[in-house]
Order: sequence, then C-alpha cells, then structure tokens
Amino acid sequence: MANTVIQGYCLGSNGTFRWFNTVLPKGYVGQGTCVTVQQVSSVTDYFQGGPSALEWVRVQINIWDQSSVKAKALANYLQNTFFPSSCFTSNAQFQSPPLAPPAAANFKLSQWGGLDPSIQPEVPWLERQDWRLANNTNI
Repeated sequence: MANTVIQGYCLGSNGTFRWFNTVLPKGYVGQGTCVTVQQVSSVTDYFQGGPSALEWVRVQINIWDQSSVKAKALANYLQNTFFPSSCFTSNAQFQSPPLAPPAAANFKLSQWGGLDPSIQPEVPWLERQDWRLANNTNI
C-alpha cells in the first residue's frame, strides 16, 4: 500500500485499498481496479544440512477492472517495475530508515488476460499473472 503507483490504481476515494488476500469481496469490482493475491505453491530447496532458508513461492495475482486498459497497465507495472525491484529475501527495505534490499530473482511464469464471466452483472476484464518469488523463511 506504500507504493504510490499501486495506490493510484487500488485506493478508492473512500480510503479503501482494493488489494485483497485470496478472494475478491462482492461489490468491489465496480469501484475501480481490484487485486487479489494467492499463494499457489512453494518449493523449498534442501542441501546436506537440511532445508534451505530460501523458498520459491508461486503466487497468483488477479487484477480486475471494467477497463482492460487499466488492468493491463497495472499488470505491466507489476511486471516491469514492482517485482523486478522488490526483494522478499530480506526485510531491509522495510526497516527505518529503509536499506537497499539484496537482489533476488522474482520472475513471471505466465500471464493470461480475458473477460471473467463469473462476476455478474457487469463482466470485468481479468489479468492473471503467476510469479515465482524468492522468499527467506527466516524473516
């Protein structure tokens, strides 16, 4: 929510930040761009001493909007700017003052766009992205 570009898409005039965990609540899609995030799976590497602290989390991000242009614009921002500059293997970027995070590879596995007929009465555009994020389980 601290990211001003994401705020521009997901922050409503009433102060509601439309970025949800797993499920899109009813009635929000008509208010503007909405996002849901869901962990799909994770892979933990093992080495001789046991499990590694580095975990590869697969995350599905759904972006809904009545405008396909807005949904695609936020998806492009996440792909080209947000995830390449975000690191989840350290909490350095969240400290006060924030420190430069180490560079960890976050990479997009796939993207799909189309109408979502499961939401009625106005069918919104849905951009779905699958990401593999490097995560440090020790923080």
